[in-house]
Parts: sequence; structure tokens; C-alpha cells
Amino acid sequence: MKNFRKQQGSSLLEAMISLFVLGVGVLGVLALQTKSLRFNQQAYIYSQAVFLANELVEHIRINSDHAALYVKEESSSHTGSSDCIGAGSACTPTQIKDWNLSSWYTSMSERLPNGKAAIDYDGDNVTITISFDGLERIEKLEGGSESSAAERQNYILTTAI
Repeated sequence: MKNFRKQQGSSLLEAMISLFVLGVGVLGVLALQTKSLRFNQQAYIYSQAVFLANELVEHIRINSDHAALYVKEESSSHTGSSDCIGAGSACTPTQIKDWNLSSWYTSMSERLPNGKAAIDYDGDNVTITISFDGLERIEKLEGGSESSAAERQNYILTTAI
């Protein structure tokens, strides 16, 4: 009977320890899930830049005789002159370029955060450089304060036309 009294409450202590270990495990899984969502969102944004660059390359290939017209310094917009999609519309290569770039820059502004692009052409190759804001990174500063800033990401596509 004496040994039984010494063990009273031990199962309660074991249950509390197991709940603590379970809680630490659940917090670890939640942290992993948060990181996973963040990396997934970053990959989605980067893949949008890849899709946009490939889309513009295809536009330039269609109008390849006038690829030099597409050269543009880094910018976040382009104003087009006319809509070259309407039935029966005959557009010049410059109008096609303006329309392509205008619709492409509009698409870029909708799909990339603070997206900017530069287009270069050297006679054989076209280089498209797309820069955009990645996800915000939070840093601990001296004194315990936090600073958040979006990391600038770049995607560069060089291909023959």
C-alpha cells in the first residue's frame, strides 16, 4: 500500500509531458507549413516572369523581321498605338510592336508585383530582363526592432530569333 501512495499523480505528470511534446511538434509542423506556403508563392511569382518572357519572345518571333523595333530600356509600361486584333485591321510592323508591348506590359503589371522589363536585341539574339519584387523579408535590427523589405528578383531570358 505504501508504494501505491508514492506513485499517485505520476500518470498526470506523464500526460502533461506528452502534451508538451505534442504541442512542440504541432508548432514545428505549423512553422513548416508557413514556410511552405511562402516558398510556393515565391515560385508562383517567378514562374509568372518565365511565362511572360516566353510570351514576349513568341511575339517578337512572329514579327522577327522587325525585332530591332522591340528594343526598350527598363520600364513598367508601354503605350500602344492601335488594336491590331480586330478583324480586317492592317497594322504596320511598328503598330504591331506597339500593340504587342502595350498588351504585354499590361499583363506584366497584373501578374508581377512592381514588374519592370528591358528588351535588348543584338542582331541574332533577344534578351529580356524582367525584374520584380519578391516576397517581403523581415529582418531583426539592432535594438530588437524589425524591418521589412521586398527582395528584388530578376529573370533574364536570352534566345535566338
